[in-house]
Amino acid sequence: MATELSVRVGDKLYQNRNLVDSGRPHIRVREHTTPTAPLLALLKAGPTRCYEPADKGQVETTPDGCLECGACR
Repeated sequence: MATELSVRVGDKLYQNRNLVDSGRPHIRVREHTTPTAPLLALLKAGPTRCYEPADKGQVETTPDGCLECGACR
């Protein structure tokens, strides 16, 4: 007798999450005065928008929502 399994996308994404280590993010941006072209490209890459523009044209990260999709590599 075959049993159907139903798997929800939300459940799968929950398994593929990065556990946040407060104070020690797994992605960081080096200190800079002017962002490089690859760093500016990260503002548009990635599904969770972990890279955001900050004051004075710099780029900052918010790794809490990172899915480790590999867009930043």
